[in-house]
Amino acid sequence: MKKTTDILNKSMTILVLLCCGLFVGINAVSAHGGEVQIGIQPILPENQRNTEVGFFDLLLEPGEKQTIEIEISNLSEETPIVVLIEAATATTDHGGVVHYTPRRGEGEQGRDSTLPFAFEELVSVPGNLTLAPGEVRKVPITIYMPEVPFDGVIAGGFCISQEIDLEAAREEAGLILNLFNFEIPVLLRQSENEVPPDLQVLQVEASQWNLRNMIAVHLQNPEMMFINMMEIQACVKEKGSNQVLYQHDAEGLQMAPNSNFVFGIPLDGELFTAGDFILQMEVTSRNGEWSFTEEFQVERMEAQAWNEIAVVEERAQEETTREVQKMMLLFALVGLVVAVMVYRLIVYHREKKHKSVRDSAIKEILRKIEED
Repeated sequence: MKKTTDILNKSMTILVLLCCGLFVGINAVSAHGGEVQIGIQPILPENQRNTEVGFFDLLLEPGEKQTIEIEISNLSEETPIVVLIEAATATTDHGGVVHYTPRRGEGEQGRDSTLPFAFEELVSVPGNLTLAPGEVRKVPITIYMPEVPFDGVIAGGFCISQEIDLEAAREEAGLILNLFNFEIPVLLRQSENEVPPDLQVLQVEASQWNLRNMIAVHLQNPEMMFINMMEIQACVKEKGSNQVLYQHDAEGLQMAPNSNFVFGIPLDGELFTAGDFILQMEVTSRNGEWSFTEEFQVERMEAQAWNEIAVVEERAQEETTREVQKMMLLFALVGLVVAVMVYRLIVYHREKKHKSVRDSAIKEILRKIEED
């Protein structure tokens, strides 16, 4: 039985990601690093539902318009900066983490089929703005609440970043270039009516992640409410058998309203076999529980195609590992040769010094004998 425990991937960028349901209050946030020197502070309005948090949680009437403000600072006293502000609907990544950044290149296809309102279509943002050295500016952003009544929450946010000359930055930083983003969530409600979330399995199929074989479980939250603190226990069996082939557990996951993501069950380096299989999945959360039993099939040609890719990747990894081992062995041998040379050099100098002291002592003895 293959069993792994999922450790949630943290974003590689520095994020002001105040995950809904797991909010952390932050009044002011700054980033200092290389070319990025900006400070961000949401200015919470009077109709803020919770004033103890550092994101916007607003209650508006249908069709109401409101202007909110974000204070942005140029922390550099020498250089002007260009700040980019983008609005985005909240989405869920494959690690079960909610993000508030635009999904590049996906457009309409990137939206969940159940999404009633796209957050980026309900706000007016300035786009780019230039801040002089040391300047602090309050940036107005207009929100347009839909006229259609609804219960639940529209979840979105603002992605704020500094415009960087990538070519110049790469020349200065070398191969490693750190990019910084700030994500400020925005929750929009028309009422305090709670909506229970739902969870659905859209599809189960053979797939890959980073060229590694896995069972992909497509999960969807079709309701206008977050699913918080999810724990998932999933296993795959061959149809007609009680033997668990693959198992994967995860905890601390979250799903944005009207979003979907792929929960992967890794095969841990094994190859696909064609046949009929059963997925059994138990999901618990702060605001709901679900149990699924899903049949799925892996076709022979499908298994062969995924396996060929996985085998090529495995060979490439093995070749890379061998090359790394060779280099490590080479470095070890070079280090050993250097250590031997240093040791022999030390011994040589000790012997030379000892011979010099001995010769001096013998000469001194001979001198005294001659005097006597």
